[in-house]
Amino acid sequence: MFEPLLSDIRKSRAYREFTREGKREGKREGIREGIREGSREGKIKKAREIAKTLLQKKMSLEFVAEVTGLSAAEVRALKKS
Repeated sequence: MFEPLLSDIRKSRAYREFTREGKREGKREGIREGIREGSREGKIKKAREIAKTLLQKKMSLEFVAEVTGLSAAEVRALKKS
């Protein structure tokens, strides 16, 4: 019953424009989210590298956790590895 109407709507210029704009906005949001996630992962990776260096210099677990922002459990795990 509604199929012919939907078909006509999908063929309209407005529908195509809205669809294109929706896809563009989706891509932009995906890129923004990817950048945020990559930045977050990069910060964590750098904190772990710093923690490993501090542990090699015989700094205390508490100090390393405080400086890097990592949890004490995560610093202990890094020390073991």
